[in-house]
Amino acid sequence: MLASVNKAIQKGSLTNRDGVLLDKPLTAALVTDDGKLLYPISDGIPVLLEGESITLEQI
Repeated sequence: MLASVNKAIQKGSLTNRDGVLLDKPLTAALVTDDGKLLYPISDGIPVLLEGESITLEQI
């Protein structure tokens, strides 16, 4: 899953829910039970802000 997310980031085609284009690869993330959202982990800390989450339907 993380590899697919990072490919989309590398292509410049992935945004978070705030609409910000992501440009740095993720090293870790949490995925919701329903598999619809991904929350990045930054420096070992989960970023659980709604706007920072990524909708996985973009992948």
